[in-house]
Amino acid sequence: QAEDGIRDVERSRGLGDVYKRQAYGIAAFFVAILSFFAILITGHFPLSWFDFLIRYNRYISRLVAYCSCMTDKYPPFSGRR
Repeated sequence: QAEDGIRDVERSRGLGDVYKRQAYGIAAFFVAILSFFAILITGHFPLSWFDFLIRYNRYISRLVAYCSCMTDKYPPFSGRR
């Protein structure tokens, strides 16, 4: 074990990834709230907001699978397939 408590320095993602995930989650929350009102007022779900929420849900699903030891591959942050 290293001095800083990180066992595998090459695979460590650091705190930057954690902050990006938190910002991504906060943004998804506000997009979901705004989408509700957009649907309520216009009757349509804005396509770009829909795509953003789909990418967020895919990423979170992959992250949960990784944390549950259902897969060994860490999910990419890009949100793409």
